[in-house]
Amino acid sequence: NNAKNELESLFPWNTNENKEKRIGFGTAGLRAKMKPGPMGMNDLVVIQTAQGLARYCQSLLPNVSSTTTDDDDDNDNDRESLPTDEEFGQVIDYFVRDHLFPLIEIQEEMFKDVDPFNEETVIKAYKCTQKQNAIMEKFGAFSKNEAMRRSFEQSRLAREEKTKGMM
Repeated sequence: NNAKNELESLFPWNTNENKEKRIGFGTAGLRAKMKPGPMGMNDLVVIQTAQGLARYCQSLLPNVSSTTTDDDDDNDNDRESLPTDEEFGQVIDYFVRDHLFPLIEIQEEMFKDVDPFNEETVIKAYKCTQKQNAIMEKFGAFSKNEAMRRSFEQSRLAREEKTKGMM
């Protein structure tokens, strides 16, 4: 009975529609506790979301094919190709592991034990903002967006220059 209750909590079913419930995709993306099942954040949910996003993007771009081969018809030569599943997986992996999770950790650090009348809170906010800029700088480099990378680098370096010797 315990195992059945545990499984039912991990895989809830809506009896009215007889469809599996899933995490909702809102303005902040997917948010849920790390746990197994379709209502938790886990590798399978991230992979399925990435695949769904890829299919959706492909439906918006009818002149883009998911793969290209030498056997494609002449009519397909004008079509651009989407990244391979492996390349798309690398982007999702980078985004989640090296971008999203570090930003969440920084936000948790920034907003923990906040006292607006305490100098340490201001210093902590500054340091966390600098960490965010460094992550965004790396994201610009990863996405081959030199203007973005340079913008975050300049912002971070300008703040470091302004606060030199203060901390």
